[in-house]
Amino acid sequence: MFKINLYSTHGDLFYIGLNGIELYDQNGYDVCRTRKDQLRVCAYPDGVHTLEGMHDDIRHAHNLVDGKNQTESDSHIWLTPYKNTKGHSSASAPEKDAAKKREPNCIMLLFDQPVALGALRLWNYAKTPSRGVNEFELEIDGHKIYRGFMRRAPEQAEMSGKDWSSVVLFQGDARNADTLGRQIVFNPGKVQNVLL
Repeated sequence: MFKINLYSTHGDLFYIGLNGIELYDQNGYDVCRTRKDQLRVCAYPDGVHTLEGMHDDIRHAHNLVDGKNQTESDSHIWLTPYKNTKGHSSASAPEKDAAKKREPNCIMLLFDQPVALGALRLWNYAKTPSRGVNEFELEIDGHKIYRGFMRRAPEQAEMSGKDWSSVVLFQGDARNADTLGRQIVFNPGKVQNVLL
């Protein structure tokens, strides 16, 4: 199971969302597309369609792996109520502070068969950039492997032709590093950890 914990937004207090998720194998192929028949995508909370009066909303979690990421179209993005964990430290409160602990929003990708991973590429929410993910954490089979920050999507007027994805490389293979390496987000002013 591949799990993405979403801890904060780029400013919105009520909603959080993403445009897309791409998971690359060691050969540079997006397994969300090549193994889509073996993939289930789940989110918690599931989406804004669970809210009263929003049942017809089409911004569902399965849109995240449809490959159409540079868009503002509701049929290709995901939006959900933001649980407002106030960052990783609040969500990771010690046992004695269990009452203060806040569970983050999360997305889970479950494959029917084992999958080798070389890189993760996340496309932030572009329809309203302040609703995009800021701080996030990755888990594979229950093991925390990375915590960092995502690039904010550009405003609509600046979007044309831009790549606002954020990448985490799991290997130094030339194929993934050359193709995706320029999208690695590094901000020395914020703590980012590879936890392998």
